[in-house]
Amino acid sequence: MSYEEFRATLVWVPSEGVWVAEGDIPLRDEERIRKFYEDHYTPSGALSVYRNGSSDDIWSRADRLNLTYCVSASAFGTNYSAVVDAMNQAAAAWENAANVRFVHVVAEDSNCTTSNNNVKFNVTSPAPAGFVGWAMAPSTPRSSNQLRLTWQAAWATDKRELFGVVMHELGHSLGFEHEHVNVAGTTCTSPNTSRQVTAYDSLSVMHYDTCTGSTNFTGSYFLSQRDIEGAQALYEAPTNVDATSAGVIYARKRSNGDIYKKSGSTWTKVSGPVQAFLVQGSDIYALQSSFGNVIKYSGTGTTWTTVGGSANQIFKCGGFVCTTNAAGEVFRYSDGTNTWSKIGDPGAKFASTGSDLFGLSADQGDVFRYSGSGTTWTDVGGAFADLIGSQNTMFGLTRDRQSLQAYSGSGTTWTTIGGPGRQWHAGVGVALYALTPDRSAIYRYLPSTAGPAAGWFQVGNAAARLYGTFGLYATATNAEDIWAFDGISSWNFVGKP
Repeated sequence: MSYEEFRATLVWVPSEGVWVAEGDIPLRDEERIRKFYEDHYTPSGALSVYRNGSSDDIWSRADRLNLTYCVSASAFGTNYSAVVDAMNQAAAAWENAANVRFVHVVAEDSNCTTSNNNVKFNVTSPAPAGFVGWAMAPSTPRSSNQLRLTWQAAWATDKRELFGVVMHELGHSLGFEHEHVNVAGTTCTSPNTSRQVTAYDSLSVMHYDTCTGSTNFTGSYFLSQRDIEGAQALYEAPTNVDATSAGVIYARKRSNGDIYKKSGSTWTKVSGPVQAFLVQGSDIYALQSSFGNVIKYSGTGTTWTTVGGSANQIFKCGGFVCTTNAAGEVFRYSDGTNTWSKIGDPGAKFASTGSDLFGLSADQGDVFRYSGSGTTWTDVGGAFADLIGSQNTMFGLTRDRQSLQAYSGSGTTWTTIGGPGRQWHAGVGVALYALTPDRSAIYRYLPSTAGPAAGWFQVGNAAARLYGTFGLYATATNAEDIWAFDGISSWNFVGKP
């Protein structure tokens, strides 16, 4: 039984403030629930995380937003730029899934060896004999911590394959074990001491596509829905800053993950760590840590109300809040009736405009648009590696991650509007914002209907990440200081919790 399946069996007793396992065992908080599961259940075959003694082998809060690396210019020679690009794009995939950040320290590329302690790991070549890629777990001593690649001729023309291999290796660097380790009868790798995080995923970026059980026939690795959910379970979702329609700012404190609300110049704690939080109008919703319940903030103090059971992921879907369950199915919440309704089956990614929900099929081959009722979806084209929704438009990132396309709003027509980026983020109205692949600048896109302001224009300098629902916020390169964009050309310092 996976942890999420076990979690779904627990019964909440409000009068006692506890969860009850197996009919009569009270468990008061997530830490006790997790320990009980690990002590009494033996999971097998799933998205798995390495273990370091009795703990998950993952990066600490102090490190996870500053995973520094160098790329050996001498080791890769003429392929150096291609590897730098691959690291940027593969890192972007993980960063848009979970609350992590990879930082390329270009100044160290000329001295990119294991003796360089100015970075956490180095990217070099070749991989050990018989391997195309090679990477180490977070707890690996710096003297051995490397991501190693053996350049393949096909990578010169097939960026998808190169990016997929690097995504897979970065998964190891985040602590993920191979997905196929416990598949019965596998001809690949024997079971080890990793811990299951989600239910088994035959599409996982961590599953060799040549191994028993794989259903990935796309020709390259990519992050699946369960990869995203597993990464968020360990590292939380990348929702560190947001503001309500009334302009109330909420932010995650980097050092401990607690959520704070800004009132004037004062930051007040409103919650301990949560797996994700989001703004829907004037309301704040959150998903408790490690596949916890869906909760809604009361607006005062630290009082939250449970509005939904255990979920794997929480996200906005038009004017509603949606979740995925252990099976990957999508449910929509009706605040007025306090009810949840199934609206869809598993996919690779879900994204929303102000009024519509779009889903990327599990194999990333097609985009579907939700009808707004029942479980009816319409195929509107594809294929994409990612979906990004602004208030009025849905955008798709091509599977080679080299082009951004905008949906016409009807039929299956998508039009290219831009090239590669590190992150895209919805703006107010028709605006879309982007970070360049190296995070050195922020750009804004406006469609042709905007007249002279149409196209891409730089509106900011280097940033760690972009955030915000009813305005644009950015964290500085230290991944902590928050700045707010005035919508024209200026940025104002907001502070940090």
